[in-house]
Amino acid sequence: MSINIKGSRLRLTNYRVEILLNNVIDKDLQKMLLPLNIIQCLTFCPKYQIRDNFITSNCRALNVVSLLGTLVFTGILVIRASLAFESYVPPAFFISQIVDSGSYFVGYIINFIVSIKYSEHNVKWVLAIQDVHRSLNDESQFKSITIWTWIVSIFVTSAYIVYFIYFQIKVSTTTVNIGTLILSVFDFNIVYAIKLIKFLKSKVVLWNIEVVKTLELKNYDTKEYNDKMFEVIVKIFDCYKLFKVSFNHLILYFILNVFTHTLLYTGLVLLIIDDKNPKEFIPNATLSAVSIYMWLAKGILLQVILTQECEKFYKAIENVQDTCAIVFKSGCSGSTGIFFFVDDMKRLCKNVQRLHRASFSKIQLFGLFQVDAVLIVQMISVITNYVIVMLQFIFL
Repeated sequence: MSINIKGSRLRLTNYRVEILLNNVIDKDLQKMLLPLNIIQCLTFCPKYQIRDNFITSNCRALNVVSLLGTLVFTGILVIRASLAFESYVPPAFFISQIVDSGSYFVGYIINFIVSIKYSEHNVKWVLAIQDVHRSLNDESQFKSITIWTWIVSIFVTSAYIVYFIYFQIKVSTTTVNIGTLILSVFDFNIVYAIKLIKFLKSKVVLWNIEVVKTLELKNYDTKEYNDKMFEVIVKIFDCYKLFKVSFNHLILYFILNVFTHTLLYTGLVLLIIDDKNPKEFIPNATLSAVSIYMWLAKGILLQVILTQECEKFYKAIENVQDTCAIVFKSGCSGSTGIFFFVDDMKRLCKNVQRLHRASFSKIQLFGLFQVDAVLIVQMISVITNYVIVMLQFIFL
């Protein structure tokens, strides 16, 4: 593990999005972001563009392509919903189809607006992440993160392709299955968020390890080192702020979408079970019910992983505060060198604690709820209550 601090203090407010020398993206960071960026491009909503190792916000041509892609995708959803008008199905199935297509229609509009509005903002957090990475890096750990980013991206993409091919053969029409396939954009946004928060967590852990190591070695020449370490933690907090701004809308939509569709699809499955002859309206009713629960499990699993990674990040920040508490309890053994060492370390930790009080908070989704472990418990509790009510209406 190595630490390399470069340049003077650079706050995020001074980042420029135009093509400048500091807009150059290192090759190793490009490798980590490449699979995520490819997936975003395939869904016609890239967050930024990297050309000739320079990162810039989306140009007008890309914005036009994103608009056309959004129009095509939303058009497919409209066709998908119109199929409900052309066939006789029970009212509950008709309403669910309309609500389903309508919610995803809104999701695509949100995704398009966010990709356009926050494109420059996305460039800022990539530059901020790179600044942190240059300052604090464990090569073996970063290599592992890069490999797993590729593995996860390939796995998620392959899972959607297999799902599309299988159900194209077994269940639905081409239009319905294409409509299902393009819904992957919402899952890919969460995969992107998961990998970024995991990356930030790794940098917080490295920062804490460096401080603890310095405390144990009692390196007397630490004033400049402590100033640089404080600069690094400031940049990490700035990255976290930019992450929240860029992904708040997408995470909020995903969580609400998982919640509403869990209730909606659970109601449909209960109706299928209660119907004496469900195949009259739904061919392959059993397979449809299984696919519904597979879809729900996928969404809930992604949400659990997201909250888990957020909790790990919060815990890493708490560990930094614990390290600061240990420093405050450290005394000196009478040596002048050790006295100044402890004094410098305490000054660093005081600044870190002030920064924590002023800048850090859990991810708040517009005041509705926090993204943490409690969210999953609350969501499961509410879903359970609604399912019990639906069971009473259907079977009692």
